[in-house]
Amino acid sequence: MVISIIGILAAVGIPSYQGYVADARDKEAQNTLQSIALMQKGFYNENFYYYTTTTGSDQSTLINTNLFGSSAGPIIATGNFYNFWIKNTSTLTKASKFEAVAEKKSDPTSTFIINEVMAKRKKVAGVEKNGW
Repeated sequence: MVISIIGILAAVGIPSYQGYVADARDKEAQNTLQSIALMQKGFYNENFYYYTTTTGSDQSTLINTNLFGSSAGPIIATGNFYNFWIKNTSTLTKASKFEAVAEKKSDPTSTFIINEVMAKRKKVAGVEKNGW
């Protein structure tokens, strides 16, 4: 009897716990994107363009080093659940607009995006939504 009750509790509790963990990972990626967007404002004020990286692959180390000035920046380079990059969305070589992207490693169709005006978007399975 006790074993069956424990089994029922585990069956209910484990999926809830996994949902909480996934939500925490998403929130960490969103906070990192906000840090990137805020740091981009300072970079722009000093250089008159936004810092960008190549797109489609994890650029965490470059963002930490070149934007935050430290290899120990806000993006955890190893063991992170997201790939980060900063895309030039202007037609100029030196970016006047950008999108910082966090792409889930386990599901590349799931991304969070923030741009130079702090507008936030989320894409899940190709469907885009404003806000997070």
